[in-house]
Amino acid sequence: MVAQVFISHASEDRVVVSLVAGWLRQEGHEIFLSGDPECGMATGDAWQSRLFDELFHADALLAVVTQEFRESEWCAAEIGAALVTGLRILPLLAEPAVSSPLLSSAITQQAVLEDDGTAARARLLEALRRMDGAGVATSAEQVVYPGLAAFTAGQVRMFFGRRAESRRLAGRLRAPADSAGGGLLPVVGPSGCGKSSLVRAGLAPLLDADPDWLVLAPLVPAASPNTDPGVELVRLLTSAGRARGLLWTASQVADTVDRPGGITRLVADLLAAGSARYLLIVVDQAEELLTRTADTERRRFVTVLLEATGGPVRAVATVRSDYLDPLVGLAGEIGLPVEGPFLVTPLEPKMLERVITGPARRAGITVDEDLCRRLVADTGSGEALPLLAFVLAELAVRHEVAVRREALRTEGGARPSRWAVAAAW
Repeated sequence: MVAQVFISHASEDRVVVSLVAGWLRQEGHEIFLSGDPECGMATGDAWQSRLFDELFHADALLAVVTQEFRESEWCAAEIGAALVTGLRILPLLAEPAVSSPLLSSAITQQAVLEDDGTAARARLLEALRRMDGAGVATSAEQVVYPGLAAFTAGQVRMFFGRRAESRRLAGRLRAPADSAGGGLLPVVGPSGCGKSSLVRAGLAPLLDADPDWLVLAPLVPAASPNTDPGVELVRLLTSAGRARGLLWTASQVADTVDRPGGITRLVADLLAAGSARYLLIVVDQAEELLTRTADTERRRFVTVLLEATGGPVRAVATVRSDYLDPLVGLAGEIGLPVEGPFLVTPLEPKMLERVITGPARRAGITVDEDLCRRLVADTGSGEALPLLAFVLAELAVRHEVAVRREALRTEGGARPSRWAVAAAW
């Protein structure tokens, strides 16, 4: 397999890190090395957000452990982020007498760099090769392919194909707002193109990992029983406040939001409680404001967005292409500024291949190369993405059935053989 490897290291250890990076490149692995001119930071990159972006999309983190690494606060933050997100950590003890207490409780195997490094090199490369069939624990939040449902923030490690768009969208929101406030940023595309997944599993985790940002859970206008988006916003604000130690009740929040300046005061308290500077409101399937929400409720909701985005709040809305003009018209009537839309375009064949093979690799599923090529060809330029998503979900179910059958055939329920896994595909 070709893995994406994030190399965590102290800046003083450039020589040994360059050696290790060379080992990985020779085997065809993709690496992120912050100081590397080819695969590291580019001029103008927001270094903190870029590092978290790379961590979210890596298959493994390689920790080059030295005394400088042990004393680095930023290396500790990278290890902490990897542990929280379940990223595979591969420690390399570049100074055999030095270890990291952050790794000792979670890592049982590590490579030691001695002599010419031959043994350490072989051990690291073998660990990466074994990841192809190691598998990961999955749950309702960690499905391999969600089918026709959108990916969620909890499924970020299975979300492939929209990395560049996620970073560009985050950059749009991080850009300084003008004196009139940020307004509303529409994420636009045809039905089924992946708008919701891009925002939920691409954008939201990127900003949520940034200590400057607090991201509310996505708001779907028709999610509340009476299809009032204002009620849903109150629920989300109340939940976020209570999670940060604020003893808010839904009735208190609703009463405050209805008062002039109320949403501004709530946001200020919420940001202070979380030590953040900006709040992101995500309106998913914004066309429901126009199709399923009463006129009074939708105008009240847009008015709240107008007040909120005049301060440290940014708002993004996914909307089908055929509803963009009506949404802009509604915002214009209230006075809410609308930024130039972020267009979600069809996936290229290379990205479609990653959509297929990336989640499978992380789940320990072997995908037949010919099948992958046929799926990419049948999807075309990306318009048939919903059909591909449905097919992949069905194949994943067949794989699970095959795994269980093989386990029953194997004495003691041992790990099924690779041929049984591949046969499901």
